[in-house]
Amino acid sequence: MLKHVESIVLFVPNVEAAARWYAEIFSTDVGWENEEYAFVKAPGVVIGFHPADGKCPGGVGGTTVYWEVDSIAEAVCFLVERGATLHRGPAVTSFGAGAAMLKDPFGCTMGLNASTAESRARVGAASLERQSAKVRPPVPGVVFQSARLLCRRWIAEDFEPLLAVYSDAEAMRWVGGGKPVSRDECEEWFKVTRTNYDKRGYGMFSLVERDSGTVVGFAGLVHPAGQPQPEVKYALLRSHWGAGLASEAVPQLLAYGASAHGLRKIIATVAAGNAASQRVLTKAGMTLSHRRANDDGSTTLVFEWDAWLQASDR
Repeated sequence: MLKHVESIVLFVPNVEAAARWYAEIFSTDVGWENEEYAFVKAPGVVIGFHPADGKCPGGVGGTTVYWEVDSIAEAVCFLVERGATLHRGPAVTSFGAGAAMLKDPFGCTMGLNASTAESRARVGAASLERQSAKVRPPVPGVVFQSARLLCRRWIAEDFEPLLAVYSDAEAMRWVGGGKPVSRDECEEWFKVTRTNYDKRGYGMFSLVERDSGTVVGFAGLVHPAGQPQPEVKYALLRSHWGAGLASEAVPQLLAYGASAHGLRKIIATVAAGNAASQRVLTKAGMTLSHRRANDDGSTTLVFEWDAWLQASDR
């Protein structure tokens, strides 16, 4: 019945119980990497199970598991009978596919998708349109344009504005490790960003004020320390705080990640005390996923944006 699932690691409160539950669904056996870590393998399927802890509580594991199914109704019944709970749907996506969202007995999110010939054709047409746009972009390097902003790839002239933003101790209070970035670190960042453009097609971008042509900040989609989830990041010149520019940029950036690169789920991390950024993320349609305890005793809030849920809500 279940034909495809993205490879994923699930953090669960009971590794053995979770692994056996999924093994039963796929009519296979549980494998053990060691005494703590289990996995389930079936054709096209690899799911790892790790014990939940303070940093990765139960239900958190990279991305939502998405299954392609023949019938949403049958799949929902099949899973609910085995202890899953219906979270959202069934619904029809903007491409015309059936969809539903459930949670397994261990708190992990399960997405179901039942594509049709029409939805596959519409997805294909949209993909071709995106590819065409990539080949013949109206403005080279531009990621998106909004009412006041133009977002584009970095150019050499962006180095000094980048240093101005990220060397500002007050601006960096809520960014990364909370420390200003040095000139050498900015130079290395430029190299990493160019590599990301070549490798992934995206990375950090410059936010340019359309009226003046001035770089007022930076935003992008990145994978810190090689993490699997794309993460949205942004920072503005302090002189442009409070003008609503972040609230204008972040939704556009999320939509760009989904439409141009097929990013289905995007996260954001924010300090528990940074109420302003939390409002920006919430306004952009992101929801609080979980709290992450840090080694220094502080707490990081992890927000998520799910393109699938956005489509089903429309």
